[in-house]
Amino acid sequence: LTMFDVFPGAPAVTDADTIVFKGNYTVGGVGKTGVFYRELVNEPILSEVNSLAPAAGSSPMVLIANNTDTRIPGTEEVFGSTSPPSAANGHVVFAGFDNEESPTLGGIYLAPLTPYPSGGQPDLTTLVSIGGRVPGEGVNSTFNGLGEGGAFDGRHVGFWGAWGSETRTVRLYCPTEGNK
Repeated sequence: LTMFDVFPGAPAVTDADTIVFKGNYTVGGVGKTGVFYRELVNEPILSEVNSLAPAAGSSPMVLIANNTDTRIPGTEEVFGSTSPPSAANGHVVFAGFDNEESPTLGGIYLAPLTPYPSGGQPDLTTLVSIGGRVPGEGVNSTFNGLGEGGAFDGRHVGFWGAWGSETRTVRLYCPTEGNK
């Protein structure tokens, strides 16, 4: 039984009955994070005390990827962080990195939303990776940063990516009145 501490970011709902979400939880005093899904069914949640209805049944949550057991594809490193997912047409897309503050490994991954044998995890397909080539740019242009937010419609993925070393400072000045 997984007891979640918090659900950061928005969940995604796909195929009218599947919710996909990022959940943070604690095991033995160690904080963990992961991407999960659960099929919702039109059944009450039964307990020893009462029945909660309407509800979404009690089908199990399925782990897609987490920060202690899931290796970043093509590496021996496990994910240090995962992002809230986007889902459509029986698949999920999420970002995962070795280090949330300063990632050097990771990318954006695709996984099917299907049950996995013996509680296993799905094979992740890498769509974009840190160090991967930037489409439409020179051969030497590679991504050095990827955002956590993304959008997926079942065919196309929208995401934020950075490359190169040019930077500029942008200062935002808050008004002297109102919400500073």
